[in-house]
Amino acid sequence: MKYLSLQAQSFGSLNDREMVFTPGLNIIFGPNEAGKSTWHAALYLSLCGVKRGRGTTKEQREFLDRYRPWGSEEYKLRLLIELEDGRQVEIDQDLRGKVDCKATELTLGKDVTGEIIHEGSPDGALWLNLNRQTFLATACVKQGELLEVLLHADSLQEKLQKSADGIGGDFTVKSALDLLDRFQKEQIGKSNSKGERPLSVATRELKAAQKQKVELEQAYSSHQELLDEIEGLRVKEFDGQTQLRKLKGALNWKTAESHREEFEQASHLQTKLKDLGFDSAREEDRKKLLRSVSSCLELWETCPGEPDLSGPSAGEIRWEIENLAPSPSMEPRSESEIIDTHRAFTQSCEALDSHSDVHPRQNNIQKVVKLIAFSSAILLAGAVTVPKSWEGIDLSLALVGGVGALLGLVMSIGETLRMRVQLRLWQKTHAQLEAEVERFGFELFRRLKGQEVFPFDDSDESYSKEELERAFQLYRAQLNQGPTRQSLQLIRKQLVEQLKVREELEKSQRQIREKKKKIRKRLQELGEGLGFETLDEDYLVQNLRDWLFEQDRQKDSIEVTSNLEKQLQQILKGRSLGDLHEEVEDTLASVQAALEEFEVQEIREIAQRPDLELDHLQELQDDVRSITQDLASKLGQLQEREIHLGSKVDVEEAIERAQRKIDRLLYVDETVELTRKFLTKARDGVHREVAPLLAESVEGQISKVTSGAYEEIRVDPENLKVRVRSKLGNWVEATQLSRGTTEQIYLLLRASLAQLLTGEGEVTPLLLDEVTVHFDEERKLKILETLKAISKNQQVILFTQEPAILRWAQAHLDEDRDQLTCLGHYKSSEVEAEDSIHSEFESHQS
Repeated sequence: MKYLSLQAQSFGSLNDREMVFTPGLNIIFGPNEAGKSTWHAALYLSLCGVKRGRGTTKEQREFLDRYRPWGSEEYKLRLLIELEDGRQVEIDQDLRGKVDCKATELTLGKDVTGEIIHEGSPDGALWLNLNRQTFLATACVKQGELLEVLLHADSLQEKLQKSADGIGGDFTVKSALDLLDRFQKEQIGKSNSKGERPLSVATRELKAAQKQKVELEQAYSSHQELLDEIEGLRVKEFDGQTQLRKLKGALNWKTAESHREEFEQASHLQTKLKDLGFDSAREEDRKKLLRSVSSCLELWETCPGEPDLSGPSAGEIRWEIENLAPSPSMEPRSESEIIDTHRAFTQSCEALDSHSDVHPRQNNIQKVVKLIAFSSAILLAGAVTVPKSWEGIDLSLALVGGVGALLGLVMSIGETLRMRVQLRLWQKTHAQLEAEVERFGFELFRRLKGQEVFPFDDSDESYSKEELERAFQLYRAQLNQGPTRQSLQLIRKQLVEQLKVREELEKSQRQIREKKKKIRKRLQELGEGLGFETLDEDYLVQNLRDWLFEQDRQKDSIEVTSNLEKQLQQILKGRSLGDLHEEVEDTLASVQAALEEFEVQEIREIAQRPDLELDHLQELQDDVRSITQDLASKLGQLQEREIHLGSKVDVEEAIERAQRKIDRLLYVDETVELTRKFLTKARDGVHREVAPLLAESVEGQISKVTSGAYEEIRVDPENLKVRVRSKLGNWVEATQLSRGTTEQIYLLLRASLAQLLTGEGEVTPLLLDEVTVHFDEERKLKILETLKAISKNQQVILFTQEPAILRWAQAHLDEDRDQLTCLGHYKSSEVEAEDSIHSEFESHQS
């Protein structure tokens, strides 16, 4: 596989940028912040994509967030690659929506996305027999990853194990074995242990349950007789249920025979009716038509004739009434009512005036004045007489004078009270008379106003006696106008009565005509249905009568078929022949259920018994029910005893649960051991295969890149630890070497391991980002020569910011296979100036 071009449509700081690659060594030079790491990440993501759906790790999410586009909603890459079989494939990766992702073979325009779908999205590493995790662990070396080896002494070995095991994440076979050990210790444990591990707890539970079982078995021996009795009742119940099923089967057999006979009779009758040409639906239609024709002819014949409408029409009479002049202003009844009301009003007014003239106050005042004067005179005489009595004058006169004065006073008081009573009675009567005057006056006002002869404003509700009298006289004068009033009223009354009669006659005519129209239409419809001509009514009616006569003549033959139909309906009882057949099938199915359990001959013999009745079934059901009730009673007694004895079932279940738990734990323990063996065997097999190949592929280059310091390399197949041999013959672990040497070895092993894991027929490209930062100048040049040698068979893409590598590239790259790409706007003079400053800095450090 080779990268041909990469379009960063929208990725990090890159927007509509493109980079082209050659099949050999590609060196991309640029200063800090020129986008090298962004292009390196884009190369990886454009080929491998990202996982779609759940399960993404925090590191993966942070990696995607780091390169999200600046100020754009899109997050897309387009990569053009060439496979070893010659196919050129364009891969589109939608890193935001993860939906618009596809792979297209350009030569044929064929969609090949299905070849590389992994975890829900396209993963081009599958063409290399890798995936996005193993490609990242082997062929893609990110900036700072070599430094990680220096910070952790075992990092090299772990990286190689992860890559060789094919996992590609932060997980190895050793980690898996450690997890299995921890799981086996914590989740299983030992059976003879006194701790709280699951296996020891389950073993103790099993022993306790077994002990309880022995105790329960001893206790249950005391009520074994009850169990035997229950068992006997169960046998009786079973036998009764068996006999009950036999009897039901026999009754179903008998019912099936009855239904079958009914079905055969019904089939025979239906066949006979078909032979006679009888069709129940058609016969029903014929009867309906017969009833319709009879009723329609009867309605036609009994329909009344139209009334005689000679003379003026209702409209003409109505016009004559409207144009009769002069029209009287009111009816005679209204006239008499107004006159009577006026008479009552006049009489009430006269009564009120007469009552006003006899007001009791005037007469009573004169009487009171006289009594007061009389009593005063007597009182005065008495008063004059009394003093004289003291002078020897006759006392009788004085006494008479005093009594007279007192009597006069009492009489004046009594008269005053009587006058008050009379006044109240007068006032009450006067108020009643005033109310009558007001009532008759208002009634007269209302009637005169209704005749539109009142000479005042309609809105005025106040009136006087004189105004009412004047309005009444005006009304009488108007009544006396026109000498033909009585004759006009009589004529109008006669015309109104004539109009009512005429309207009734015309309404009756319309109703009769409408009824005849409907009957005629119905006759025509019936005639058309029977095929008769419908132009002449009499001809149509005669044809319908002839048809009825013919139907009546065929009544006997129809009656025969009708009787057959009745017999058929009596058998069917509202069912169809198909329904009757289904009942036969259902009863036969019930019989078949009994025949599956019992012998046919046995069921037949029971069914053929002449005394077999439904009552036998009821008696047997009662017997079985009685046995069932006895059994339930005994079971209740047993349950009562078991409450105190304890549940044997619970003990059995506890034993079974404990045993299942032990069996499950032992099975899991066995599975863990078997998994351990398989993992160890698989790891050893992979390591034995990978280790020699890694050593062989790196051994030819180790001496060159280390300036002859180390000539031989070994990879331990047990744990993939890397060791190198110096010129003196000493074997040293790679993690104990200097920083530059360790990174060189790691880089070579990564390149070799990536190619070893790649599938047959493909070559994986190497993506390197700042991998020579910690190399000295000599090793830097040697590793560049090694990478150039590797690039003859394997595409290498190296991102760097070092001027020395830039100068080397300008002097040693082949124009045909290699390529130098500068990011930013660096010039050769600027590169030389930076290199000069770098050299001075290094000498100063020395």
